Amino acid sequence: MKKDYIFFDFDGTLVDTSAGIFDSLNYAFEKMGEPILSEQDMRKYIGPPLEWSFIHYNNMNEDESAETSKHFRVNYKAKGIEMHALYDGVEEMLCKLKEKGKILALATSKPEDFAVKILKDYDLYKYFDVISGATFDGTRSSKREVLNHAIELCKPDDLEKCVLVGDTENDVIGAKQVGIDCVGVLYGFGSDEQLKGAGAVKTVTTPRDVLNLFD
Repeated sequence: MKKDYIFFDFDGTLVDTSAGIFDSLNYAFEKMGEPILSEQDMRKYIGPPLEWSFIHYNNMNEDESAETSKHFRVNYKAKGIEMHALYDGVEEMLCKLKEKGKILALATSKPEDFAVKILKDYDLYKYFDVISGATFDGTRSSKREVLNHAIELCKPDDLEKCVLVGDTENDVIGAKQVGIDCVGVLYGFGSDEQLKGAGAVKTVTTPRDVLNLFD
């Protein structure tokens, strides 16, 4: 694929942050008197903005969703942010893409401060030309919003030169909303059926496969 601007999702694409997310979800649910869920049942919360998930999956109103999100972030900041693992091959992928002259951007619905800290923990921050994450005040949260912000910062002269790499249908849908292609990775939280069904142009199984896609 001839793409010059490669946008990356974070959770499930670069870093396995599931342990911290699951811990923080159950902390928030306990605070709100919600049922404690299994890890399998919580997988659907990874990808979409928290507030959206609580409204759609827990039937909360906006105020309840906002309160639940605050509890989640308190626990995540104190504990969950340290519970993560880098996927094998991610650093090599990013390094080799930079050597090929690609412009790399992060586009995540995770709060930007959290994503930046974890990138710095793994010494990956240096590979990114642009960082676009969610804001705590909710002014930027959806995949469409963080992608639009990243595109504004990158200033590509043609969206055909852009692609998002992500692991869930939320990524594919967001990419389509802003007019760019999406490649789905199968080592994260989405399935091949889900990603292709949403319109991913291709799915791959490893970070090395991502690297090999781009000329």
